[in-house]
Amino acid sequence: MHCARAANDALEAGEFGANFLRRYQDAWMDDIGKELKHAQVLHRMMAAMSDKQLDLALEILGDPALKELIVKHGDLDFPSKLARVALRKSPKLLRLVGPAIKAIW
Repeated sequence: MHCARAANDALEAGEFGANFLRRYQDAWMDDIGKELKHAQVLHRMMAAMSDKQLDLALEILGDPALKELIVKHGDLDFPSKLARVALRKSPKLLRLVGPAIKAIW
């Protein structure tokens, strides 16, 4: 959508310079840029976790109530939304936050 709008605007204005076309970058970053940063942090946290921490994560995520929550609220494009809901529903997940944050610093 953003690409098509930027291309259309550029064609109509006859402007094809980087400054004009930057509107595309700005538009999609406004939509999903923040979420991409959140997803990157979550990925780095998971990659830095020890085997013991990953085992604990899998044990916690194996809870049927949490699985149901994941199915209901999970969205690969917006993982931070699920993280917030899951942390509220399963405080056990907080046991992973400290070690995971330490691991990425």
